[in-house]
Amino acid sequence: MQSWLKHTFQEAAWAPLAVFCFYAVAAKGFNVYILYPWLDMPTHFVGGIAITYFFRVGTVHAQELVGSIPRSI
Repeated sequence: MQSWLKHTFQEAAWAPLAVFCFYAVAAKGFNVYILYPWLDMPTHFVGGIAITYFFRVGTVHAQELVGSIPRSI
């Protein structure tokens, strides 16, 4: 179980963390979302892609533990 978590975080945690860091710097540091409120939607979209990537990598690594997982999952 620890190996699965370790491999998943090493390979894919950068994506959601990058979106979060962008949000933290842009929103809190430079008030970008006050100046450009339309930027909120693309940020949420990219965040969804990042989280989906993270879960997909986690699912691929989980196959070592639980066996074959259908691609549609």
